Amino acid sequence: MLRREARLRREYLYRKAREDAQRSAQEKKEKVRRALEENRLIPTELRREALALQGSLEFDDAGGEGVTSHVDDEYRWAGVEDPKVMITTSRDPSSRLKMFAKELKLVFPGAQRMNRGRHEVGALVRACKANGVTDLLVVHEHRGTPVGLIISHLPFGPTAYFTLCNVVMRHDIPDLDTVSEAKPHLITHGFSSRLGKRVSLGALGKELGTRPGICCFPSLYSRFQTSSVTCSLCPKMTATGSSPLQTRMIISHSGGSLGFAWAGILAYVSFILWLTHSIFQLTLLPHSFPQAPRLQEGGPPQCGAN
Repeated sequence: MLRREARLRREYLYRKAREDAQRSAQEKKEKVRRALEENRLIPTELRREALALQGSLEFDDAGGEGVTSHVDDEYRWAGVEDPKVMITTSRDPSSRLKMFAKELKLVFPGAQRMNRGRHEVGALVRACKANGVTDLLVVHEHRGTPVGLIISHLPFGPTAYFTLCNVVMRHDIPDLDTVSEAKPHLITHGFSSRLGKRVSLGALGKELGTRPGICCFPSLYSRFQTSSVTCSLCPKMTATGSSPLQTRMIISHSGGSLGFAWAGILAYVSFILWLTHSIFQLTLLPHSFPQAPRLQEGGPPQCGAN
C-alpha cells in the first residue's frame, strides 16, 4: 500500500509539472497572439521566442479555454457519483464546537460527522481514502468559538483554509424551525481568479450530486464581497445580511475582484422582458377595453355609442 501511494504521488506530481509547463507556454502564445491582433509591440521578454510562438499558433484552434486542470478535476464525476463529505473537529472539542459540526453537517447533503478522538490527521486521511471519501472538513475553535475551517479534497488536494468570524449558531437563536434538508442552491458572482473559477465551476453548469462550491439553502441570499463570503444558515436572513445568524468566511487566498456580473445580466434580461410585456399590453389596449361613455341627448351615457 505504501509503495502504491508513493507511485501515485509521483505520477500526480509529474502530471502537474507537465500541466504547469503547458499552461505557461499557452499564456506566452496568447500574449503574442493579442499583440499581433491589436498591432502592438510584443512584450520584451517574449521577443526572442516570438517567431517560434507565432509558428505554433497556426496549429492552435478554438476550444478548451475553460478547462482549468485535467489532473485533479474534482468535477470529472459530475452527475455520476455523489460526493462523500466527512466532517470532524479538532482534538478535545468543546460542546459548542460539537454543536457547530452538527449544524455544518446539515449544510452539505449526504455529509457524515465523525468523532475525532485522539487520531492524527494522517490516520484520518488514510481512513477517508480507504473508504472513498472525497472531501474532509475539519473545524477548529478558540475558547469554545469556531474560528477555522479546513477543506481538503482527496486524494491529492487541493486544501483550503477558511477563517470563521462572528459565528452565531442555530442553538443560540430561539424559536427556529427545523432546517430544510433540500438540495442547496449556489450563487457565485465574479470569481475571476483561477481558484475562484475552480470553486464556481460547479455552479456554472456541471452537476455533482449537490453542486460543489459555496452552499446556501433555497431562498437564502448569499452576498459575495472582495476576498470574503457571507453565508447564512438562518431562513430569516434578509437581502442586506442583517440576520443575527451569519457566518463570515474570509478566504485565505488573494482572489480577484468579486462583482455582480451575473446579477446584472439577469436584471437586464428581466427589464427587457418587462418592457416587451408592457409594449404588448399597450398595443392591445385599444382593442381590449370598451370605449369611454359618451353623453347623448335624451338618455343616460352609453358605452360604445357612435
